[in-house]
Amino acid sequence: HRRFCALPSSPSSFPSIPPELASQVYDRDTLGYTPILYAMNHSPEALCTLLHAGANPSLDDEILIRASRGGAYNAISIFVRAGAYVNIRDEQGRTALHWAASPDMRFSMNGLAVAIALVRHAGHLLEWDIKDNHGDTPLDRARIRATQNPADKDSKHILDIYRTRRIPSIVQYISISAVD
Repeated sequence: HRRFCALPSSPSSFPSIPPELASQVYDRDTLGYTPILYAMNHSPEALCTLLHAGANPSLDDEILIRASRGGAYNAISIFVRAGAYVNIRDEQGRTALHWAASPDMRFSMNGLAVAIALVRHAGHLLEWDIKDNHGDTPLDRARIRATQNPADKDSKHILDIYRTRRIPSIVQYISISAVD
């Protein structure tokens, strides 16, 4: 069975963290990871628990980029509903939308799932024409990926999603999130 993560309707309505635990939620380990980052990569249920305890993912500006680059498609809807900024740019000028289509992600089995999650949960907020530091839009990145991987169906689906800016019916049936 699927587990659901019911979040408050606005980030300001998250419960507060007891003062004695507050600093631990945002502490980084020696690799720079917070509990939210660990939960994002390993357990959507733990991520929900942290959010219900008052953790705020928007304190990490690049949380959606990290989810996209890491293929953590289950976390994307959670972060969007929790108020993460969907068009934040990293040091390369790329957004989460760029990373989902990136040729650098071609070996990730989750590229299509990340693209679907972004469009499904943040489509109305996405800035599709943002250019990265190399002058590429997310659509440009999707074209490069599809050209480099002509036999890869996921790359073709991502390109189709980016061309139309919506999830085509051929991939709508894919359930991408255990926390939708």
